[in-house]
Amino acid sequence: LPTMFYVDLPDQLALDVLRCKTNAEVRQIGIEWAIKQGKELIAAGVPAIHFYSMGKSDNFLNVAKALF
Repeated sequence: LPTMFYVDLPDQLALDVLRCKTNAEVRQIGIEWAIKQGKELIAAGVPAIHFYSMGKSDNFLNVAKALF
């Protein structure tokens, strides 16, 4: 996405992804970051969280299991 659209990614996330050697590793980094951000949002009291799964429902399932 960052190459197609302007997306402001956290520097640490970009570094973590660049270190990955496989798509599976990239996917795991994304799941871990989504879980971390979701936990921070819930702790901050946000009323709802919306995720775009981009057709990868198994990724979201892992995130949802960790958050709910």
